[in-house]
Amino acid sequence: MAQQGATLYAQGSAERGVQACANCHGPGGQGLNPIYPSIAGQPASYVEAQLLLWRDGTRQNDVYSVMGTLVRRMTDENIRAASAYAAGLAP
Repeated sequence: MAQQGATLYAQGSAERGVQACANCHGPGGQGLNPIYPSIAGQPASYVEAQLLLWRDGTRQNDVYSVMGTLVRRMTDENIRAASAYAAGLAP
């Protein structure tokens, strides 16, 4: 799972149409600007919960629905793996 999380974070998944997390949140998870917040060191359970809220449409505070669109293409395993990887990034 660690390898899957690292791959999703750094490269995304072309087969699922998911861009890399690093494209917006930065290679170290620090966020690239205020629109794309830092996720480094957030608890995996928190990141996973937020991704699930975007996927089911409960969370909608993304102006262009980038997160909602991407996370609907992710499997539960993808979400767990990416969340675990982000949690391991140093804040």
